[in-house]
Amino acid sequence: MPSVKNFWSSPEAMDPKRNHRFILLANSIPVYTLKKVAKPSWSAEPVSHLYMGHEYKYPGLVKWETVSMTLVNIIDPDMAATVMNIIKNAGYHPLADVNDFASLSKRRSQQALGQTQIMTIGEDGKPVEIWSLQNAWVSKVSFSEGDYSNADMQEIEIEITFDWAELTIGSGQTIYGTGATDNAGFQGGLTPNENNSFLKVP
Repeated sequence: MPSVKNFWSSPEAMDPKRNHRFILLANSIPVYTLKKVAKPSWSAEPVSHLYMGHEYKYPGLVKWETVSMTLVNIIDPDMAATVMNIIKNAGYHPLADVNDFASLSKRRSQQALGQTQIMTIGEDGKPVEIWSLQNAWVSKVSFSEGDYSNADMQEIEIEITFDWAELTIGSGQTIYGTGATDNAGFQGGLTPNENNSFLKVP
């Protein structure tokens, strides 16, 4: 372990976490389509109490903000169809008849997206940080516009809403969460599944 004063110049120091070393794990989204993803963020709005010309502030409810991501709209597998299937599997569809009362539900919305994790990868290809979004579901989707003057790849913007996030670091220690820790992502590798996404393996 390098000393604090020569940390940045020491050959023993590990690389800091880098922005470009990351993957997103979700049931329906191939990892190679992702361009960028936001990390979880939270805020606690202050609650004020006024007394004799003074204002005293106390922390209010913690609010977790939505997480946004950008995907490349590839053809095979078709990402537009993949994203539309998420909302279909969440329970939304045009009415079949006047007796069709089905609608979106939180349970089906979570199942349609699956367990969602934002994983930062270290220099050796192993995870050093995992954010697990709890009870996550897709709340907004935007597709790229057509533009004759722009030859860039088409993109899909997705927003994910969730109840809270759990942070696990490379030691397998859950910093914030239920206390239940799954070390498989740190002890093993990553292997593609049949949907070209990735699963943790022991």
